[in-house]
Amino acid sequence: MQVIRRYVEEVRLIRNLLMFLAAMLALQPGLGMAETVNLAAGASGETQRIAGHLDSWAALIIVVSAMAVAWLLNVKEAKFRAVGTALAALCCAAVAGWFFLFVVNTGFLESPKPNQTPLDSAKPALLLG
Repeated sequence: MQVIRRYVEEVRLIRNLLMFLAAMLALQPGLGMAETVNLAAGASGETQRIAGHLDSWAALIIVVSAMAVAWLLNVKEAKFRAVGTALAALCCAAVAGWFFLFVVNTGFLESPKPNQTPLDSAKPALLLG
C-alpha cells in the first residue's frame, strides 16, 4: 500500500511540475520577440532562429526528458531503471542527431574559425594524448 501511495505522490509531483512548465512557457512575455540571434563572438552577420521557435521547444523537451530519466534511474524496481537506461540512450542519440543536423547546415565544418592563440593548433594533439 505504501508503494502505491509513493507512486501516486510521484505522479502528482511530475504532473504539477509539467503544468508549471507549461504555464511558464505560455506566460513568457517575450515569446515572439527575438527574430535573430548573433553568431559567436567576433563573427559577422546574424542567423535566423528556427521557424516557430522550434529550438525553444527542443530545449524544453531536453529538460523534461532529463528529469524523467533521472527519476527512472533512481526508482527501486529494476525494470524501471532498465527503461530509464534505454530512454537515456535514446535521448542522447536524439540530441546528438539534432545537434549534428543543425551544425551541418551552418557551414561551421567547412570553415571553422581560425586559431586565436598559438596553443589552439596544439589542442587536437593534446586531446588525443
